[in-house]
Amino acid sequence: MFIFWVGSTLFTLPTTNTFFISISFCTITASGFVINQYFDKDTDKLNPQKRILPMASGKLSSRNALIFFSVLTSFSFILTALVDVSLFPFFALFFGLGLAYSASPLNLKKRPIIDLIVAGTCFGTLPFLMGMQVVYPLTMDFSNPWIIRRYFDAFLCSIPFLLFQVSGHIFQAIGDYEADRNSGTTTFVVKYGKERSAKIGVTLFLLTAIIPLLYGVFGLLITKEFMGWYMLMLLISLPAITYLLNLFRSPVKKNVESLSKISNKFSPFVLIIVYFCIIALRIIIK
Repeated sequence: MFIFWVGSTLFTLPTTNTFFISISFCTITASGFVINQYFDKDTDKLNPQKRILPMASGKLSSRNALIFFSVLTSFSFILTALVDVSLFPFFALFFGLGLAYSASPLNLKKRPIIDLIVAGTCFGTLPFLMGMQVVYPLTMDFSNPWIIRRYFDAFLCSIPFLLFQVSGHIFQAIGDYEADRNSGTTTFVVKYGKERSAKIGVTLFLLTAIIPLLYGVFGLLITKEFMGWYMLMLLISLPAITYLLNLFRSPVKKNVESLSKISNKFSPFVLIIVYFCIIALRIIIK
């Protein structure tokens, strides 16, 4: 939701449609998690952190899960079509990738490297583009230079979000390493090992923070007015980032559990604060 909201705020202020599409995006994302748990319930039972999930714990039956999945999916597509039909292809792609990631025959979760690309695209690139499309739409009319520039901005902005989600997915998969390996699920982390995967995750995490600075230095984005504020926020966050990187570098069970607890406890509040800061800056700059 955070990346979707940033997409709908970075270039201009949100509109009324943003509220309704936020609901639609939330429900289509929820349906993806339902179907993921449906196909992963046996694996999740082996995972100490995931065995309490509704399907793995037996609180939600397979039949009711499929009904819930169908209701959420139908509601999302109907609401999207009623509010802004131009978003329908984005939602269809988002839904299709989520289904292909979890379900057979593709089951992209079990295809190393592809699993990272799909996770980054599905939860990084697409949410940003969907949020952007609500208020700052992309069109197929390339007759004006500003349309081409809009695509250029969208592409550049989506890269850090893609890398951020790939990094996050790697560290989540590190936490699932034992359960995935024991069940025969060959994820990127299972194939390449926790230590190597952690190094890649740290590198991508650092690139996520550095790339926006490069955009600002070279004046590549129309959002360059944010750069001074971004650098200030980055400096304030350095102690926390340094602490997290130290945990990332050593993917032992204790550190993985610490990361999970920190994420569950603080991430929602931090992201909400950051988002409201973006709104405030957008109002000031406008």
